[in-house]
Amino acid sequence: MPPSLEHVFTMRMYTSPDKALVIPEAKGNNHRIVAFLTHGHIKGSGLEADLLPGGADWILRDPDTNTGHLDVRVQFRSKEGHGIYIHFKGVLQIDEKWMEVFTGGPKARTLEFGENEWLGSPIIETSHPDLKWVERSAFVSELRWFVDHDGSVAVENAVYKVKPSRV
Repeated sequence: MPPSLEHVFTMRMYTSPDKALVIPEAKGNNHRIVAFLTHGHIKGSGLEADLLPGGADWILRDPDTNTGHLDVRVQFRSKEGHGIYIHFKGVLQIDEKWMEVFTGGPKARTLEFGENEWLGSPIIETSHPDLKWVERSAFVSELRWFVDHDGSVAVENAVYKVKPSRV
């Protein structure tokens, strides 16, 4: 029996795509995109925390395949004052729907999970005594664009704990 997944957190991290740093032809023919994350939250499994300044997604985009290689580092503070640090790598297929949101196009809208390929593998550290289990767990995540009612744009990340198979 293969491992199973249990949804444990949802992260919503707002960004300003118009303020992203785009460096064409960095590292050969690749493009570097630095998307700064301005505010947001993580919720689930007894955790509620706010995104702190300084987080970003450093995407390396291969223009031949439109594949983005993610390198995300973010930090949160819980309502009780505990720190949460999350670093994740991932892959993203940059398609027309994704670009429509990133460029602020007229058809920009919230995408459904799975509408494009956008996956991550978070590693989580925390000082929260009730959440130390996250440091002993493996996670995978699925991401999507979330366009708020006021037009602001967020990356929403559904985080799943990988549960080992039963013998």
